[in-house]
Amino acid sequence: MKLTSMFYRSIAIAAFFAFPLLSFAGYGFYVANDTTYDGSYKAGTKCSTTEFGVAGLATKKSLSGINDTLTATLCGDAKTNCVMDVYMTKDCSGPTIATVTFDQDKGIVNLDIKKGTGFVVNKQSDRTVYVGGGPLPK
Repeated sequence: MKLTSMFYRSIAIAAFFAFPLLSFAGYGFYVANDTTYDGSYKAGTKCSTTEFGVAGLATKKSLSGINDTLTATLCGDAKTNCVMDVYMTKDCSGPTIATVTFDQDKGIVNLDIKKGTGFVVNKQSDRTVYVGGGPLPK
């Protein structure tokens, strides 16, 4: 009898610690920023850095992103068709380098790469956009 209750207690403790990891892993929107510029993204009129501060910044030379809760806040009612413009500035200004159509359950469903920006953009995974290179000289 004692062994059974210990078994269930072990399962409950393992589930308690594993749940936060499972609920965070693999969800949200991410930018693998391999440039020397910080970036941001905007859905409608909501800029990631205005809404979330540093948490919404696509930090240079790093993988940055927002979890599923923040993605839902940024996208609002557009759960399956959230259109986000990606910028290589901290405040969603300047030219758009790519437009991402994002489904909050499935991830990236379309990536429209803007030509002539000098940045290399591609879909790295279902939830991650890769950005490399840099702006074209004027």
